[in-house]
Amino acid sequence: MNKLVKLTLLILTWSIATVAGAVDIQCPSEIETQQEIKNNLQNWNALNEKTRYPLTSIRFSEGDPENIVWLVPDELKGDVIQIWNLPASSNGYWVSCGYNNTSIILAGKLQPKVSQCKVEYDKSYSPPIAVKYICK
Repeated sequence: MNKLVKLTLLILTWSIATVAGAVDIQCPSEIETQQEIKNNLQNWNALNEKTRYPLTSIRFSEGDPENIVWLVPDELKGDVIQIWNLPASSNGYWVSCGYNNTSIILAGKLQPKVSQCKVEYDKSYSPPIAVKYICK
């Protein structure tokens, strides 16, 4: 199965998994970005490829993710499933979504009732990509 078909199936699986779970906020499965050069480079033409970038990582933080203090998973199941237990916190918890070959991180606050999140990765990609997550 070629990589494009496999990625499409993973995105479809991701969509079904997040709808079936108790996720209150969902990472987009891919994003499109546009880069620009800030300095003037004589004798060079800048080309901008419009490319879509898949979701590759999901991280959690207690409090604002701009502080860049990521929580470590409480449990690992093999090398493809990570589980975070989230006890009640006055700071709240956030989910942050990272995208392959970009510096973009999308972050959203989880509902206070969320007490656990589980993320599953597909290691057949390099880097591995997040295929689903469920928070409950």
